[in-house]
Amino acid sequence: MAVVSYLFSLASTVQVLVGVWMFARTFPERPRLGLRVVCVLAAVALLHLGLSVASMGVGSAAGTSSLVPTSAVEGPGPVVLASSFVMSVFMLVVAFACTRFCYDTSPWNALACCAAGYTVQNIASGLLGLVGILSPAGSSQSVTWLAVAFLGTWAVVYGVSWFAVARRMELGIVAGHASQRVITIMVLVVVTVVGFDLLNKSLIAQDVALPTQVLYRLMHGVICMALLAFEYHMLYGERLRVQVEATRRLEADRDRQLELTKSALDAINARCHDIRHMVLRQLDEADASVDRQTLKTISRGVDIFDAEVKTGNETLDVILTQKSLVCEARDIALSCIADGSALSHVDAGDLYGLLDDMLNAAVEDAGALGDHDARSIALQVRRRGAMAVVHEEHPYQGRRTRATWEADARTIAERYGGTLTVTRADGLVRVNLLLPTK
Repeated sequence: MAVVSYLFSLASTVQVLVGVWMFARTFPERPRLGLRVVCVLAAVALLHLGLSVASMGVGSAAGTSSLVPTSAVEGPGPVVLASSFVMSVFMLVVAFACTRFCYDTSPWNALACCAAGYTVQNIASGLLGLVGILSPAGSSQSVTWLAVAFLGTWAVVYGVSWFAVARRMELGIVAGHASQRVITIMVLVVVTVVGFDLLNKSLIAQDVALPTQVLYRLMHGVICMALLAFEYHMLYGERLRVQVEATRRLEADRDRQLELTKSALDAINARCHDIRHMVLRQLDEADASVDRQTLKTISRGVDIFDAEVKTGNETLDVILTQKSLVCEARDIALSCIADGSALSHVDAGDLYGLLDDMLNAAVEDAGALGDHDARSIALQVRRRGAMAVVHEEHPYQGRRTRATWEADARTIAERYGGTLTVTRADGLVRVNLLLPTK
């Protein structure tokens, strides 16, 4: 039975490591991960072998106990309970070291995944104990029964945890912003999960009625699941806080960029206005030494930069004026029919971020075409009933790839209750944005 006890203890630690892996798998892997995993398993096996040899004296002094508690077997004594607590903490330490050894992540992220993985393992362990106290007397002495019960509860709990929690939760990503707050989770794991597990084991030694034992084990499972949900929401809330701060900084940068663009365009327009008047005065003078044809060419060039778009929306005017200059420089034909009043309800920073990114992508696509005659961008902004409709299309070449600006633009559109659709077909990119005006 000593060999079975060793294998059972080793399998329990492997359970914890598998549970930790389910949540740590999304972290960056360290080089030669396969070799590291083999080293981890070998080290864990040797550690358990040493612990099993060292605990033989404790086992003989405290009396043997069943690997899986049953209602008909005498429960563990105080010494065995103490050794169980030490073993539980030991498994957490081993899981932490293995996570840091195999994955390139911070100590706080590793602790978060260890807490989640150990909690899942305790759910499986609690279910195994529940099966044990409800099973017929003497069944826990059968190695076959032990193997079936252990593997069965492991498969059920870990299968459900994978499909219902770990696969969707991706704690390795959520925990990217974990900090010292994870210590709170670890304290709860040690106090509630480990403590409740030891309480369940002690109930057998106290000859507590079977219904009470079942109730306490069910409570243990509920507490483990609640702790897992608490950990996720704590880390997810921290992640959301960081994302909100990043969004606020982005919006502030957009507002600042809009003001800088306005100032730059105003300065350019003022300078071009002065240059045009200087040229006109030179043309009015009857000086034969003046190259009148050159002055007329300069005047026409200045008119291009002095052409300010007027749509009835100041932000939209700034965007279109800026993009018309960019398109002129890159030999792209920009045609625009815009009723800026249709977008008057959209915040200036949001509108700038939305249309600026959209037109930047259009300029990049159209400017990459080898045929200069095909370089064109068409933009329409109009009101249709209670909706503001923005339609943009331009040619492109290459593979059908998702533009990086689409996610941010769709977020802004959804903020106003609107929708954004982007299609790429027949060499054209078509963008349709619908925003409610009320």
